[in-house]
Amino acid sequence: CYWIAVQEYNLAIGAFWVAGFFDWLDGYLARKWNQKSILGSFLDPLADKIFVAGTMITLTASGLIPLPLGGIIIGRDVLLVGGSFIVRAITKPTDAGFFEMGDQAGVVAVEASSISKWNTLFQFGLVWFTMTHAAWNLPPAEVMPVIWAISGGSTIASGYDYYSRGNWQNIFKKK
Repeated sequence: CYWIAVQEYNLAIGAFWVAGFFDWLDGYLARKWNQKSILGSFLDPLADKIFVAGTMITLTASGLIPLPLGGIIIGRDVLLVGGSFIVRAITKPTDAGFFEMGDQAGVVAVEASSISKWNTLFQFGLVWFTMTHAAWNLPPAEVMPVIWAISGGSTIASGYDYYSRGNWQNIFKKK
């Protein structure tokens, strides 16, 4: 985020590439070695949201992404994270700690919908293309509104998908 704020877009692009590679590698190794966990099902999407939110705030504050689009993306993530905490507070066993893991804690794994996975891809694409546009004018300015529309549309569709599942408990799949 710092490199975006100081307009060092080449360094920001490099950092984005490295972060994306390690995010992919972590998921690949977890699947290959069957190292899936309830904690990981929370932390991986949370890390993605923190990364996208920090970058989105910086890109929006720098004027590289329109404020309404930045607001839609950040607003959806705030609602999802906040909703997850509310669901946990309501559904956890009374004798379990809020962040306690294990069978007795009543913890459920977070299951992202297909549209949510596509939305993550589109948001990462938005960040990537916004930075490459700022650094190298690629893609050209005429294409940026299309990228904004795709990312904004997928964000709204993903948010609606989570909402339409009903009562927030349906966002989670019991293990």
